[in-house]
Amino acid sequence: MADPLHLIAGTLRDAFAAVTSLAVVDIDPVVRPSDRADAQANGALALAKALGRNPRELAQAVVDTGIDYAHDDFVRDGDVTFPTAKVVGGFDFVGDGYNAASDILDEVVPNPDPDPLDCEGHGTHVAGTAAGYGVRSDGSTYGGPYSPTAVADLAIGPGSAPGASLLAYKVFGCSGSTDSAVTVMALDRAFRDGASVANLSLGSPFGERNGVEERTINRLSRAGMLVVVAAGNSGNAPYLVGSPSTADRALSVAAMSAAPARRRSRGTDKRYRSWRRWYCVDEATTPDLLHAICKCVAPLEKRPPSMAR
Repeated sequence: MADPLHLIAGTLRDAFAAVTSLAVVDIDPVVRPSDRADAQANGALALAKALGRNPRELAQAVVDTGIDYAHDDFVRDGDVTFPTAKVVGGFDFVGDGYNAASDILDEVVPNPDPDPLDCEGHGTHVAGTAAGYGVRSDGSTYGGPYSPTAVADLAIGPGSAPGASLLAYKVFGCSGSTDSAVTVMALDRAFRDGASVANLSLGSPFGERNGVEERTINRLSRAGMLVVVAAGNSGNAPYLVGSPSTADRALSVAAMSAAPARRRSRGTDKRYRSWRRWYCVDEATTPDLLHAICKCVAPLEKRPPSMAR
């Protein structure tokens, strides 16, 4: 079997030859302290029940900072040795000390190993949102049922597909950034390992359409793997969509608060009145999945006017 470091070096060399420059890709910071209402807000649990679908055989790849597979959100019966029954595979492409944006030579050289244990936390959060079991208030792993009412009081809510298995591909160290070549290697490995879906909660602002990551996503999508990518982390800023969610065949996903935002207005009696309101921009400015969610849960009469007007 070939040495993984030599394989990585060869892939990096090919990637450098394919593009004139490699953009540094920063991970999107975690912005939600709690996710127990997310599956209710986006309708994932209700939709799965309505369709009679149970994605237990679905393998979801998380291309991120790795996964803490010993976290209670992923552990059943004390199974904490990688690979586990939940996190069934993966690979660390870079090592804990890697940072593509560093000025220190030792930090920009990947040190891969077979164990994709998360030392930053972002990938674990993403994996939990995708396929975590859920955690009760006493710290024990939740085992179902997965109806919207049953999960409402959990300390950590379940993912959108709690029955799915996970594949962890670590492309970030404990801090900092990664680069396009490493992301491409992880996507290729996810496809070879049989992932049905790959999630990339990462990106660079002001995205392009034909970079090496975008071309890879389009190629893998045509081969049958759905690639879901964060639209960005720039707040309520229409048209500012980041790479690689700009790939033609990527499913670009923007975030929406599970609880509507609160705003205040000064009334004629000089007292403040408050109300709740969903914030969804109009169809032309919204990434793929957020527009579908807004149509389902946002009252149309309360949608703000398009910022394009």
